[in-house]
Amino acid sequence: MSNQIPISNAEITNSDIEAVTKALRQGYNRHGDCIVRFESRIANLVDRPYAIAVNSGTAALKVALTAMGIGPGDEVLVPAFGFVDGAEAIVQLGATPVFVDCNPRTANMSLRLAEQAITSNTKAILWTETFGNPTGVEECSALCNKYEIPMIENSCGAFGGRVGGYPLGRFGRIAVFSFASDRPITTGEGGMIVTHDDRLAEACRTLRNHGRSDSAEVRENQLLDLGCLMEHERPGYSFRMNLMSAALGTSQLDRLEQVLQKRQEIADQYIRRLGGNSNLMLPDVPSNTLMSWFTFVVRLSDNFTVEDRDHIIEGFHRHEIGAANYYPVIPHLDWYRRIAGPDTGSYPAAESISQRSIALPMHNQLDQRLVDLICQTLELLMQQQCFSRE
Repeated sequence: MSNQIPISNAEITNSDIEAVTKALRQGYNRHGDCIVRFESRIANLVDRPYAIAVNSGTAALKVALTAMGIGPGDEVLVPAFGFVDGAEAIVQLGATPVFVDCNPRTANMSLRLAEQAITSNTKAILWTETFGNPTGVEECSALCNKYEIPMIENSCGAFGGRVGGYPLGRFGRIAVFSFASDRPITTGEGGMIVTHDDRLAEACRTLRNHGRSDSAEVRENQLLDLGCLMEHERPGYSFRMNLMSAALGTSQLDRLEQVLQKRQEIADQYIRRLGGNSNLMLPDVPSNTLMSWFTFVVRLSDNFTVEDRDHIIEGFHRHEIGAANYYPVIPHLDWYRRIAGPDTGSYPAAESISQRSIALPMHNQLDQRLVDLICQTLELLMQQQCFSRE
């Protein structure tokens, strides 16, 4: 590694390269054997009978929402703070995202406020494990059961995590994962839908492939594309995962436990190094929770402004260290205000977190020396911002 420290860095081993090369040499079947095997591995890991591979986590969300019949006139509860993928998909389907402020401690959706936001038009709650933290997922599942509303579990940043001994991805009626390049397990780009509902699973399989319900799906060890009788049941998408991505993901799963252990060690190093700083709030992880740590996000105290935060991130970049402002207040984004109008509500917890959060580097190439350097740089940049105001 050079003196630069990227915010993320996918780990690709010789075994991964060999797996992709082997898959290509066997012959390119876009519906093929590698994809079926990858789906089977994921289904077993998260204790779900059905897994459907797609080409991104965002595609997984859109397919899941479409399969559940979400459309015009429907409302879906969604966190006000976080990545934009869920809100984007809801808007694109003609439904209305109902934004809910977050818990100021965990940054996840406030379930107290979510319950208050439920109406007769609420067709689903899109629960998101922000930064991979699942705190509240069991309570959200109970809330959905209480009101008989389906829960969509957005685990795009949480694959490999567990809570109460159960794998994330098994709490919602349907759940989605991302295997983007910054995740512990990557397919380059890719996503997965998991569910226990056979009808939802079948709908997702057709939707990812132009609404086709024909015999194109194959079995393990079937290497050739034998063709099919094409049948288009509904409008769908071209969201299939490709063979190379599935081969890479399957290879990466062989070292999932080692990857998660390494990331936990890095997170522990950050926590030990920064834990005594009263101007920082670190991730709050319950004792019964295993996080997969696709990112490590710290929050500045109220002594710092959004301008201070941005200057700190710019300072990291001058030192060639990765950092980012994860995440926005989604209803305050210009594109959403153009759709919904200028008054999209106030979300004080989301606003405070969004203005003060900094994502630090998190990947398996980090070690104690680099973590110390990152933390030292953060503390120096924070001090400089304090001095500049005096």
